Amino acid sequence: MATKNDRETCLCKLHENPKFKINRLYSEKVINTNNVDSLLESVTCDTNNEQCMYRTCNACKDKKIPINDVFTGKIVEWFLWTSKKVARERLNEKGEVVETQHTMTVKDLESGTIETLVTELQTDLHRTTM
Repeated sequence: MATKNDRETCLCKLHENPKFKINRLYSEKVINTNNVDSLLESVTCDTNNEQCMYRTCNACKDKKIPINDVFTGKIVEWFLWTSKKVARERLNEKGEVVETQHTMTVKDLESGTIETLVTELQTDLHRTTM
């Protein structure tokens, strides 16, 4: 029987994409943890405080993820769930081939500099709680 670990399907783009970024930064030794809770603790006063978690707390809203010195400009790759429109052909009720548009969520491989990845993760943390 297949489990969720056997599938390459999106659990939630809003929460899974930052995890992909965290794991990549951790593997590059840019950050010291790939544990989401530990990372959130490093940028908030209190992970149980709604203002902190929504990044509206005056004391911690501008805190940045602690990063280690890295080689600037190094290109890395990471996964990202994205939505794409795809055309599909199907037969209509008259037996004619018609093209229809569908939106699919796919796991893409992105690339960019480590600095770009850090910036994207910082933005993700301001957009959502994990």
